Amino acid sequence: ELVDFSSRGVDVLINAAGISHSSLLTSMSTKSPTGEEGQIEAIINTNLLGTIYSCRAISKIMLRNKIKNPSPIHSPCIINISSLLGVQGGRGSSVYAASKAGVLGLTRALAAELGPQGLRVNAIVPGYVDTDM
Repeated sequence: ELVDFSSRGVDVLINAAGISHSSLLTSMSTKSPTGEEGQIEAIINTNLLGTIYSCRAISKIMLRNKIKNPSPIHSPCIINISSLLGVQGGRGSSVYAASKAGVLGLTRALAAELGPQGLRVNAIVPGYVDTDM
């Protein structure tokens, strides 16, 4: 479901969506001839492109609201969830690690782009968490 935030203020965006397929790169599926998304595309689309598109859409709204209501104490923020694998990698996690390393690069670049305009952009890098993923 799409929600129109353009008329309302947004103070915080947390990008926490993520998927993983624990597999060696040579065993992972790619896009099929019929165009069906493979494991590699699914991971990159969800973990990296989803974060990029969310940051792009919401940062525009945050900047617009910051201009309309300038306040030195109001500092909207974007928090991107990455992974320890994005920093150090690991066997069977090449595509996941690449996607989360991309999130870290995006976060650093956005902090440089948006920070001077009063928007904070940070990443959280959790270690290993026992989940169903």
